[in-house]
Amino acid sequence: MPVVKLLRLMDSNAFCMGKVYDKMFSIGQRIEAMQDRVPWFKELAKLHAERWEYLHSPMHAAGYALDPQYMQTVGDLDDATTEGLQLADNC
Repeated sequence: MPVVKLLRLMDSNAFCMGKVYDKMFSIGQRIEAMQDRVPWFKELAKLHAERWEYLHSPMHAAGYALDPQYMQTVGDLDDATTEGLQLADNC
């Protein structure tokens, strides 16, 4: 259950900003994969989009790009992640 894992992660004392970004992104991909199989896809996608908008920040994106767990797999950075890294660099 990816959502339960995300909630447990957010409720811990661990450094998790980048991990939250990764989990939310992964959940979004899984929701998109259900588009043709689940009749309530639109409602679920809307809820995820609203929560993603609330949680998604440049600092979350920077936390993801700078997290050692993801550094090898990040690859090319999207605009939001690049913006987050630039903001973190300016702090």
